[in-house]
Amino acid sequence: SSCAANVSVGVDLAALDLLQVAAGYTVAPTGAHAYHPSTSRKRQIFVRACVRMTLQLATRYKNIVQSQPADVKKSITSMIDKVDTIISSSVLEHLRVYESSLLLSELLLLLNQSASSLGNISLEAFCDWLSSSTNRRSIVLCGILKVSGAVVKNDAALSQLLETCVKVWFQQTPVLPTAALGDQDCSEQQQQQDESPGSDWSRLLTLFQKVPPKSPPFEDSLLSHNCLLTLYIMLVKNLPASSPGPAAGTLPGTDLSQNAAVLSKLISYVGQITPNEGLDESKLPLLWMLYVQLIHTGCQEGNAPVQSLNILLSHLNGFISYKPSWQLLSAIGLKKQTIVSNKCRLLCKSLVSFILTQLPERIEGEPESPTMSSQYIRQQSGAPGHLTSNSSDLVPSPEALKSVSQLEQLASDKNYNDLKPQLELALQCIRDPNYSMANCHHFVIKLAKRLYSEGYIQSICNQTSQENVQ
Repeated sequence: SSCAANVSVGVDLAALDLLQVAAGYTVAPTGAHAYHPSTSRKRQIFVRACVRMTLQLATRYKNIVQSQPADVKKSITSMIDKVDTIISSSVLEHLRVYESSLLLSELLLLLNQSASSLGNISLEAFCDWLSSSTNRRSIVLCGILKVSGAVVKNDAALSQLLETCVKVWFQQTPVLPTAALGDQDCSEQQQQQDESPGSDWSRLLTLFQKVPPKSPPFEDSLLSHNCLLTLYIMLVKNLPASSPGPAAGTLPGTDLSQNAAVLSKLISYVGQITPNEGLDESKLPLLWMLYVQLIHTGCQEGNAPVQSLNILLSHLNGFISYKPSWQLLSAIGLKKQTIVSNKCRLLCKSLVSFILTQLPERIEGEPESPTMSSQYIRQQSGAPGHLTSNSSDLVPSPEALKSVSQLEQLASDKNYNDLKPQLELALQCIRDPNYSMANCHHFVIKLAKRLYSEGYIQSICNQTSQENVQ
């Protein structure tokens, strides 16, 4: 029977070799192919055959998949390599993403094998290939962004795959936070970033295709796996079509109903995000930026914006006051301790102070006019009620004064010695009457860029509302 099995596999391989040549799925000695209009379809059929054979062999020889996962992973990695090599060497540049999408729509079906170890091995192969690729904008990555949402039915696998794609998209030589650079270096770096503000995000948002509606929602999986970059993109993709997205340098569009729907989802998601072992805190500013931007669009009526801001304040205070529990597994070193860094605490404290500063209260005893019956929000530069305002009707609330005072006290806290430049920047903006809720998102990113070096933070356009800050 062993001999018969070997003969069967040999016949399968011979048939695949023949299909490979017929499909033009080989690299010619000259490095070029005679490309025919039917070649794309032939190649797709060949890759489909490879995937079917892999699935059949995995079913037939389950013990091999379980006992030799490294070899199985190597085989899948080889198939991914082949897609990248063949398309890069034989397809015209403007057609490469299209053809890679065709081939990857077949290869990504391996990730749907959630009932067997093949699915996990395939996911690991794709993620490792993407992370180790020297080309962070590879044809494979672009193709995955295009088709994976429609092809991969395993939500957990799709969440991790897309998150890996987004992180790899922004992988580059580490960029120092602005505060760590000298004045000259800082200006040079800013000039380089401003040459094409938000372009990285714009291209990514254009390539990324929405994941079809699911039940339960795909966003639930993103939250449970801490895939916040993908969650942010999913939200931005639901904004009005005229808006490339806040990270790309454009404010949310004027369709208030769509903005309100996205904000409603974001409020729900933010309430579910708490400090945990797998959370990368550098991703949080993206969601906070979008949150305050959507509130400023006026998509909510009455006192709803204030209620939404209070929800955000409660979320931020949860990070500020978080204290890790001394569980047995953590104490003996078997479980990683969840810690909120001082950088994250500083950003949270600063944003809390900033928001409270934009919510002044009326002087006690002053009569309320019909137009001032609800909480006043500072929505424009120089609006009354600021810390430095001489308004006779509106003054900073006690909560705002207390929050700013606590923020100022961090200057003498030795735990924040290395964050003094960022603290000074935060206080400078908070004390500036030209800042309001209209440019709160600018404040969030301006401070985040000086705290985190990750590419997805440094690539955000810093000019979304620069004109609002003189």
